[in-house]
Amino acid sequence: GGNNWASVSPIPGTANSVHFVDQNTGWVVGTNSWGDHLPYGIIYKTTDGGITWDQNQGIHVTSWSSVFFINIYTGWVVGGGGASIIKTTDGGENWVAQLDTMFTHLSSVYFVDEFTGWTTGYDFGNDIGIVWKTIDGGENWINQLAGEDVMLNDVYFVDENTGWVVGDNGIILTTSDGGINWVTQGSVTNNNLYSVHFTDESI
Repeated sequence: GGNNWASVSPIPGTANSVHFVDQNTGWVVGTNSWGDHLPYGIIYKTTDGGITWDQNQGIHVTSWSSVFFINIYTGWVVGGGGASIIKTTDGGENWVAQLDTMFTHLSSVYFVDEFTGWTTGYDFGNDIGIVWKTIDGGENWINQLAGEDVMLNDVYFVDENTGWVVGDNGIILTTSDGGINWVTQGSVTNNNLYSVHFTDESI
């Protein structure tokens, strides 16, 4: 229950996101650099609870920000500086670019099933926060939000209708219709919010 923590094998670089589908199988994504070379995104997988990590050969980007798997085979990674969204259907052995956008950084990705998911981030070309939704496993993405001029850092849904987004300057948004409409919720801070998680519609 978190009373005791043990170190596991480190990975090179900076880890930005971790996701496990069971007690043994999980992925870490982030960024690494060496010498005078530009930073590059990294993806690592474990099948023994983090004791050892093997690098997945993803698609070259500057950095990966978030990883989410719906099962041991199907998952998505988002980031910036190249292919913004990539997908695997074989546990990370092979990755396919689903979306490649200029001047956009994606910070979070979450799916409720193999078809329906959301990603958040910021469009630097238009200086606006973004929430995109897919209903076909990431083949196509629909822009669901306009008007928020801050980075949107994380997204979480308890079902296909009810979800939340948090971001810079303490912003909290919620939806009860799958993202068609978003409502600003009161926040107790102006600090940047980087993560959100609910166990049900209330907590």
